[in-house]
Amino acid sequence: MITIPISFFLIIYFVILVMLTIFFTVNFFHIILTGTTTFSSFLATLFVFASIALVLFGTWYFLQGINWSQTITIWDNSWFGQSFNTI
Repeated sequence: MITIPISFFLIIYFVILVMLTIFFTVNFFHIILTGTTTFSSFLATLFVFASIALVLFGTWYFLQGINWSQTITIWDNSWFGQSFNTI
């Protein structure tokens, strides 16, 4: 039987979140340092920032009741009866 804890998915989510934060920070400083502070760049940055805030709020709201010590079974030979247990 192969099982993994649910917290594994939370770690993957945090890694993606850190990468998103790095990309957003680089993009924000690129806009400021190159002097391309136009209204359209402001709106695009505001849209991305608002989207990130909405995703973070949704993550917090929907994952409050999760028991992170639970495990998920990826593979179990008993699902297929005795067909794979011929030895």
